[in-house]
Amino acid sequence: MYADFEFYFTKYDPDTELSRDEINKFLVRANIYLEGLFLRPPAEPVDDRIKYAACEIADMYLDNALSENIASESNDGYSVSFDKSVSTQSKAYAIAWRYLANTGLLYRGTCCE
Repeated sequence: MYADFEFYFTKYDPDTELSRDEINKFLVRANIYLEGLFLRPPAEPVDDRIKYAACEIADMYLDNALSENIASESNDGYSVSFDKSVSTQSKAYAIAWRYLANTGLLYRGTCCE
């Protein structure tokens, strides 16, 4: 796992009020997502940019789970509109790109070794 609860709590968001179980559920998903993006595993020790990306993706997953992507709600006639403009996958990739664009980890071209 690239980012764990200890990194999340000590460096990424020390003021979080979420429990270890709540954070870990989404950190696991975020770490699995990042593993799927990389053609090769990153070198050890893992760069903090990867850990920060995993933490922010986990936060995005958590926000999506809590908000259910509600764009607007009306109480009078009870109407709910959902925001489907940007997929969770697109949001996760945008976060990964912001942290990892210049690391070579997201490169999909051929390698000249």
